[in-house]
Amino acid sequence: MTATISAFHSFVEQAKRLRASGAPSPVSEFLKFVQETQHIVWHRSAGTPDAQFKEFIDAASPIVAKEIQELLPRIAERAQLTCRWLVRHDLIWEAGLSYVEDSYTSLMRWALDPRTHPASAAKRQRSWLESMGLDDLCGDEPATPKAWERTDDGIPDLVMHFPGGILVVEAKTGSTEHAAPSGMPQTMAYPEAVRRELGLNREARIEIVFITPDRRAAANPDAKCTTFVEFAIALARALDIEEMHADTRAAYAMVVTHFLTCATPTAVSARELLERVVAWSAQPDWTAPQRILERQVDLLAVSQILFSERLR
Repeated sequence: MTATISAFHSFVEQAKRLRASGAPSPVSEFLKFVQETQHIVWHRSAGTPDAQFKEFIDAASPIVAKEIQELLPRIAERAQLTCRWLVRHDLIWEAGLSYVEDSYTSLMRWALDPRTHPASAAKRQRSWLESMGLDDLCGDEPATPKAWERTDDGIPDLVMHFPGGILVVEAKTGSTEHAAPSGMPQTMAYPEAVRRELGLNREARIEIVFITPDRRAAANPDAKCTTFVEFAIALARALDIEEMHADTRAAYAMVVTHFLTCATPTAVSARELLERVVAWSAQPDWTAPQRILERQVDLLAVSQILFSERLR
């Protein structure tokens, strides 16, 4: 416990300076701190040196509350959207396919394939590309995702041919980015390998996407880093008012549910958090600073899930 206090002592001082200067606070670090130490704060034992914990909370809470307050409309909108797609039984998890990279690639291929639901094909693909700032790749015709096509320097997970260029996708769950046969990291090797495989010239546009549960950085600084949660939200947004057969909607709901509840950057229960946020957002004092402070741990956790870009 003393080691924990010492480890965060410098962060206490930083929080004080940030509060004085009005600069943005390191929210994700605050979340980790509170989650790991709240049992010590609220359940003190004799001799526990908890003064620094209180000092830290007093210094950092107003900063975090202000940031959360500004984010509340987006939190509520995303929570309401995703809750409409959550189903009670996650059969993907029950089947033991959680964090299985090839299974996740197959789910993405199915979810993006035009044949799965032709009427929404272009809309689904555009929604996901928009979430990464790549919607200018799209045209009027949707692309057919191709999985695990061999090149002379490895096997990318997905390749999609759009009018505006080629999209190459590398998915990771528990493993790290490894070297392609050339010795280069996958996200650096695959764009050029696909270029050679397709016989494209140097001017042809090729974008590489690195999708993980925690939005980790890719070896290629030009890669678009995203998460399975962002993918699920993009699907939900595209399909929310689409008419489709009940079994197709149920299948999409299963994918959205699994990515939102299992493929996340935190071990907390996403379903409970999202449902709690939906209930809170209907209350008239939802944006009151006191309510935010009371709920800050949950609100920070749900923002960590729904807005993974804030972790960087």
